[in-house]
Amino acid sequence: MKHKFNGILALLLMLITQIAFAQDRVVSGKVTDKDGLPVPVANVKVKGTSTGTQTDIDGKYKIKANADQTLVFSYLGMKSQEVKASAGVVNVKMMSDSKELDEVVMVGYGSQKKRDVTGAIATIKGEKLAAIPSQSFDQALAGQMAGVNASTPNGVLGNQAVIRVRGVNSISLSTYPLIVIDGVPTWNGDNINQTQAANNPLSSINSNDIESVEVLKDAAATAIYGSRASAGVMLITTKKGKKGKTSVNFNSTMTASSPYNLVKLLNADQFTTIKNEGLTNTGVASLIPNGTTSGFYTMTDANGKLVDTNWYDIAYRTGFSYDQSVNVSGANETTRYYLSLGRLDQEGIFRNNNFKRLSSRFTLDHKLYNWLNIGTIVNYTTAQTDGLSTGSANGGSFNSGGAARLAFAQAPNVAPFNNDGTYNITPGGGSIIGKGNNKTNLQWTNAQYLLDKNTFFVQNNHIQGNFYADVKLLKGMNFKTLYGIDNLTTENKDWLDALHGDGQSLGGAATNTFNKYSITNIQNVINYNKTFNDTHNLSA
Repeated sequence: MKHKFNGILALLLMLITQIAFAQDRVVSGKVTDKDGLPVPVANVKVKGTSTGTQTDIDGKYKIKANADQTLVFSYLGMKSQEVKASAGVVNVKMMSDSKELDEVVMVGYGSQKKRDVTGAIATIKGEKLAAIPSQSFDQALAGQMAGVNASTPNGVLGNQAVIRVRGVNSISLSTYPLIVIDGVPTWNGDNINQTQAANNPLSSINSNDIESVEVLKDAAATAIYGSRASAGVMLITTKKGKKGKTSVNFNSTMTASSPYNLVKLLNADQFTTIKNEGLTNTGVASLIPNGTTSGFYTMTDANGKLVDTNWYDIAYRTGFSYDQSVNVSGANETTRYYLSLGRLDQEGIFRNNNFKRLSSRFTLDHKLYNWLNIGTIVNYTTAQTDGLSTGSANGGSFNSGGAARLAFAQAPNVAPFNNDGTYNITPGGGSIIGKGNNKTNLQWTNAQYLLDKNTFFVQNNHIQGNFYADVKLLKGMNFKTLYGIDNLTTENKDWLDALHGDGQSLGGAATNTFNKYSITNIQNVINYNKTFNDTHNLSA
């Protein structure tokens, strides 16, 4: 009987031990996404209790739970899952949930979910900008953002878009918004033009490298950037590597552009008829038959054909553009990288107006320790613009020799060349008088001569970059320091011929200027992520 009692007692002790063991056992496992990659910082909680933990950088976790309890796995942007803790090892594959994804936007001092932003912010994704053929991203913003008015003033290559955030905000100062690229302010083109070749520093950015563009439109932006933000702030975020295998992307586009909706002009016969009617109306018609100072007549060329010049054909053309870019990107648990190269060859709708750009960008983010992230972004671009006199470059005057003006105003009854092949200009090099019976001064210069003889050139070398370190001080609190530079050098060359046009009064003119613009930026930010901290407290 004693032995039987001892056996029952031993059996009860074994059951109690097993129950105690079941209550105190540790369940472990790994949380991955649909591609099998680990999901770090995912929440793992025992349902109905305050017991919880988070996965490490490899997606692994350990938590105490008995076999009757349920584990709840959750992560922002992924569907929550509930799994019985019946086994000692519980691995979970989490799937994305588009309904839970919130668009993240830049706010000047970091990033926030769009639904949590209280300020006035307009945003556009880089994919949409890259799909619009343009020389620079600012030209592609037209009609894309509420409260942001962007327009390209003309068809001259290198001219920056005119951007106004909620109207004109200044009378005497710049009305252009502050441009910030990856946290570093940059040049927007104001007071940079030194030549008739337009110069837009924002064309240094390859649209294919842009992740998103945000525009801060309210007064809160001045609290971050000061008076420079009085006309708004445009935040440009470039692409970084995304988790997964190495990705290689190649983009190539070809576009054609030509002048559109040009005003229909008079031909040679119509022009001379109307002009002579004007002389009649002024009371000098009596001088026309035998006079020597007045009258407009048609002429013939060396082949006996009527001279009927379409000056549009001399000033304008159909321009072709070729844009190629390639990028390599990827990321693993500790490192993200992005490398891109781009080439753009563009012909404008004006003759002699060309733009060439070679661009490169390198981005690297690395998790050095669990408490320290470091990273760098380097962008180098060299760009060359061949321009012409238009009078429409930023800061330029409207010259009488502007190509667009001449194409519209020049008389069709005179030719750009004489019958002997020489340029049709007066002996003194002034405006065209014309040949034959034409004795009335036509008051305009020969656009053909100016396009052939005058040259305008600008070359930019632009390097932008930053280096940052992000230190985890406490859970939910980070300190980030960033050092950024933006160095732009421009070389401008102009040549005005002495025989004709705007260079005649100067006896010819040659200028060569070299300018350097530099920005150094240092930022130190402490970021407290309240949402992260609350989540941690719930699972502690």
